[in-house]
Amino acid sequence: MFRSLSIAILCSLVFAGQGNAQGRPIELGIDLGIEFDIEDVGDETVKTTGISIPLAYLRAAFYASDQVWIEPRMTLLFLDTEDASTTALNVVGGLGVDFQTDPTRARAYIRPFGSLLYVDTSDRESATQVSLGSGIGVKVPMLERLASRLEGGVSYSFENDDFASGFDIHVTFGFSFFTR
Repeated sequence: MFRSLSIAILCSLVFAGQGNAQGRPIELGIDLGIEFDIEDVGDETVKTTGISIPLAYLRAAFYASDQVWIEPRMTLLFLDTEDASTTALNVVGGLGVDFQTDPTRARAYIRPFGSLLYVDTSDRESATQVSLGSGIGVKVPMLERLASRLEGGVSYSFENDDFASGFDIHVTFGFSFFTR
């Protein structure tokens, strides 16, 4: 399953890049993040906080027009202890819309997205979970092809046999490099 997800990510990046033939920039970025999770586990509500520094996500945005972009992003986590190892891959697909097109000014945007979380632990079977959400943010130009990016958002993770349902609130800060 992990290989299939990796191949799917690479193919989506290649094909999305080929669709960018009209000379629009590709936005490559990295983000650090803070995430607050609230899950209902049985009769309890479990709250967790995660901080990913220096890197929470790798992302690439492929512009379909001057205001609309498709953005795949991913996170890969590997933990190894004496008792078990865990690999987690979170693949996110989003559709972003800039509220204005001037790249020399701060640009607010909205980004609805869906994600697939794959977790493989050495002491149990692998599992996946689907989430839907949305973020709102701003891109602030710093240099000719470099911008900072701040986003806040919320998502809902659906319950299945392996995972409880829950809400996630995220805040990310990162940098974007534009190819043109």
